[in-house]
Amino acid sequence: MTKPRSNTGRNLNDIWNVGARLPLYRKDGTWYHIPRYFPAALFDENGYLFIPTEEDFEILRTKYFSGKGDEISYSKGISSIPGYVKKSDAI
Repeated sequence: MTKPRSNTGRNLNDIWNVGARLPLYRKDGTWYHIPRYFPAALFDENGYLFIPTEEDFEILRTKYFSGKGDEISYSKGISSIPGYVKKSDAI
């Protein structure tokens, strides 16, 4: 029997009981597609950043993210953004 992958946004959203409608994952936490549904969560290998509303996302986008089209990036990674939850705190 194959073990399910734990390194996807959907799986981490379930395992950590985050409750995001749109969970997005990037191992290093530096690049994501722009969330289109909320609540959303951006996951990396060590935790996540929960984004309750589109308005909250726009505030974060203005302060931390850059990007073009439907992509955003933050060279320091989401773990350096206030509100980031470490995996050890999520379990």
